[in-house]
Amino acid sequence: MSPRFPTPWSFGGRKLCLNSFIAPVLFLLCSKLSASEAPWRSHLYPEKWSAPESARFESDPFIQDFSYAGYQRGEKPIPTITGPLFKAADFGADKSGAKDSSKAIQAAIDAAAAAGGGLIVLDEGLYKVSVQTDQESALSINTSGIVLRGAGRGRTQIVNTSVAMRKKAVIMVAPARGKNSPVLSSPLSLDSTSPSRTIKVEDASLFKPGDWVSVKAEVSEAWAIEHQEPGWTGDKKLKANFSYIRQIVAADANQGTIKIDVPLRYFLRVRDKAQVCSAPVMLEQVGIEDLSISSMPIMQDGWGEADWDVTGTAAYQANHSQLIHLSQVRNSWVRRVSSLRAPDSPIDIHQHSNGILLSNCAFVSLSELSFARAQYGGAAGNGYMYRLQNSQECLIADSIADTCRHSFVISGFESSGNVLLRCQDRHSGLQLEKDGTQTTKTAGWGSDHHMWMSHSNLIDSCSVLESAFVAMYRPHSNHFLTAAHTVFWNTRGEKPLRGFSVISQQVRYGYVIGTSGPGSKVSTTSVSGKGVEACMPLDIVEGEGRGEGLHPRSLYCDQLSKRLPGLNKAK
Repeated sequence: MSPRFPTPWSFGGRKLCLNSFIAPVLFLLCSKLSASEAPWRSHLYPEKWSAPESARFESDPFIQDFSYAGYQRGEKPIPTITGPLFKAADFGADKSGAKDSSKAIQAAIDAAAAAGGGLIVLDEGLYKVSVQTDQESALSINTSGIVLRGAGRGRTQIVNTSVAMRKKAVIMVAPARGKNSPVLSSPLSLDSTSPSRTIKVEDASLFKPGDWVSVKAEVSEAWAIEHQEPGWTGDKKLKANFSYIRQIVAADANQGTIKIDVPLRYFLRVRDKAQVCSAPVMLEQVGIEDLSISSMPIMQDGWGEADWDVTGTAAYQANHSQLIHLSQVRNSWVRRVSSLRAPDSPIDIHQHSNGILLSNCAFVSLSELSFARAQYGGAAGNGYMYRLQNSQECLIADSIADTCRHSFVISGFESSGNVLLRCQDRHSGLQLEKDGTQTTKTAGWGSDHHMWMSHSNLIDSCSVLESAFVAMYRPHSNHFLTAAHTVFWNTRGEKPLRGFSVISQQVRYGYVIGTSGPGSKVSTTSVSGKGVEACMPLDIVEGEGRGEGLHPRSLYCDQLSKRLPGLNKAK
């Protein structure tokens, strides 16, 4: 358990009492508080907080500006597209569910793509789809400007009837293979150590305002040694990069600087081949909305933890399948979508393995979603309802995960700046197989920062029921350091697993600010007891059990209103 304030902490070699930082309470909470719960603010987020620009990631504790997450950096509302209109029924889609509609719906998507974008409408009804021979998904969107819209959750139902779903998706959104962007690259001329928007480069003349770039650096052996992680050295060295997808705001060739739209999220060193280069090809302005989606169950045996790699088992068929997969997508959205039990399903499952996966995405908004009841939750990435894999500045808001191995998962060195807002994690550590609930709690549970040091993410105003939010050292399968500079803000624990609503053991600093509910306890040590040296000092904890008085209630909403005054901050 972390020490509680006031406690002397070492900041850059000096010990300071955190009492000296605590700001007076100047605001009353908008929500009703109990008489015994006085309003309070975090010492790291005083009333006159402003976005830090000179704080150092490797030595200073601080709260970053998380308000850039989601569609168009939160600066524009998600649009309601009205056309060009392509009705799936006009292409032969059968809303009665009597015949397979995969080719018909795909024809509508392809017609919209040929027209340069458009709205594909699925009327109320049941649409059966399946993965065609040699395809990776039942439905595929590989062009920008495509929106797939149903008549509402529970009214428009897409049901996948394929069971051979290994590494496949029901709906896949990704650029067509073979598309590449021109390669421009300039090394950094100076280390970037702060959450800055200005970067020194050797040749700023290569870039101009509006360019999409990747600011990146290698996870080198020197980096691993610096972070006291021997598991990523020698022949175990990871072939991984930090990468931040950003848009150029200004470039000054004389000064050798570029300015980007969103601050960096961790330090980048010239030593580690830090550079600014062209961003990969990404789709934009793609939406999926107002429908339900499911898969018919796999009615055979073989659901063990390691059966994902055993040919002929049910787990092998289900392994790493997704209901929805977005890859290399930015400024897009999925909203008002739920998983459900297929009407003809003999058992109450919604999906074979995973709900929604965002891989290598940026500025994507997921809102009002519900994914639940995974049939398989074994090893190798199964039973995850929401997964952000090497994705950044994405927003998951007002969404529910239920009955699965892992509920909300953030993984990879390229995952940063993501926000979970008002989300609910219910009943993790479970799989359903073909005949009832089985536990995966020994090997996998909770909403976690899963592996490879995702960093600078925000878990805001979320709750757990028979689960927990976790960012701890994981000493197996080269997962190791899982998080850094991530904030858990205003977490409510109804009935947490392992006795804690939040377990935080992060690199450099981690922050748990305000917990509440009957399960409000916080731990700052790994359940394995390992990784202590690499994860010192202990993460900062404020207001354990006092979250009902925390002001502001939402860090993301407050920061968005500070950066964009007058904008509706409940987006």
